[in-house]
This record gives sequence, structure tokens and C-alpha cells, in this order.
Amino acid sequence: MTGVLGEQAAAALHTGRGKSLNLKEWACEDSLAMVQTDEGGVLLAVADAHWGGSSSVGYTEPLAQAWAGVSGPTIATRLYRALLKLEAAYSAIRAPEDKSETTLVLAHLEGRNLHWISAGDSLLLRLPPGGGCELLNTLTPFFLGNVSLAETPAGIAWTQGKAKLSAGDLLLLASDGLEENVSGLDLAGVEALIRPEGSLAQRVEALVERATDPGQGGGRDNLAVVLCAVS
Repeated sequence: MTGVLGEQAAAALHTGRGKSLNLKEWACEDSLAMVQTDEGGVLLAVADAHWGGSSSVGYTEPLAQAWAGVSGPTIATRLYRALLKLEAAYSAIRAPEDKSETTLVLAHLEGRNLHWISAGDSLLLRLPPGGGCELLNTLTPFFLGNVSLAETPAGIAWTQGKAKLSAGDLLLLASDGLEENVSGLDLAGVEALIRPEGSLAQRVEALVERATDPGQGGGRDNLAVVLCAVS
């Protein structure tokens, strides 16, 4: 499944075409979101659930409503409060026997100002126009869904960050289906697929096609990717 947000972002979900590393209750337990905010920014999210995909859907599908329903003195505060709102909404509807839990990278981009909040091992990558591929977020062992965010330590279980980007930067959010042991791609290989000319949707499609190809060592997990251009 693929999607676009104007000319600024493109995204795709894939089940994977190889033998999965882990047992799954849903064929695809990853989710993503792209939301245009009323203030002129964009919200981007990638989630990778385990033990069923209900948690990844619960933390991405209502993102627009959660963001619209919170305020705060800073973007970082609003991201945290939006995440608490998503957590509360998901907790209210989940079945008692549902043990699904999820990673989440939630990013807010307005102009060249990037803020993010991250839990788990999904990736937030910056590809500057001069070359290279930089991991921006800190990977953690904490997953959302079964333990309250407010009861976990910031900076260890989950982290926040911000960066001033440059025109021409690309942002890539991806679940761990892009990691080398499941996609057969290192960061240089990812960069080579993202750099060529073409629309963002075309680049996303090329990345997903290669990363899910079992003949080249890929496709061993679900994959969710969002690619965004900084103008």
C-alpha cells in the first residue's frame, strides 16, 4: 500500500515477501500516518507492533484528532501530550486480552524545524543533499501499549529531539523491516535507492521493492516507510 501527501511526502506499507523473523498475529502489524496540520506543518509517524497490529493502528490512525486536541507552549510539549492522548484513546478501546505493543517515531516538521518523539527501534533518518545518512533518534527497548508513558523515564524508555534542517534534506521514517538483517540493505544501500531523481513516491516504491526482495536478503519483516522532502 502506498500514499502521498501533496509533493512533500510519500509512504508505503508492505507485509514482506520472505519468511518472517518473528511470528505474527496480523499479516501486517506496521502502521504509518501523514497529516497536514492547520498551522502549515506536517506530522509523520511510523509504528511497528508485536502480538497483533492493534497498537500500531491505535497510535497512528487517530493522530490528526489527537494533535488537534492538544495545546502547549512548545512543539515538544504538544507531541508529548498528543502521545498521551493517543495512549488514553487506545487504552479505552482495547480488549482485555489484547497484549499488542508498538514502537513509534512521531515527527513534526514545519519549515526547516524538526521535532520528534520516539519509543522503540523504528528509525528516523536524515539524508542531507551533500550525501550521507544520519540516524537522528535514539533507539530504546521500550514499546507503547502495555505500560503507561507517564510512568516511564524520559531519555531511557522514550526520547525527544529536535533539529534544524537544510533545504534539500530528506527525512526517512522506517520500521525495523529496513534494518540490514531483514532487508539486506545497509545505510549506503538505502541512500542509493533514495537519492536518484524522480518523485518521492517513485523512490519509496524502489526502496520497498528492493527491501522486501527475498532474493537479495530482504522481506523478512513487515515494512513501513515515510519519505519527506524539506524545501
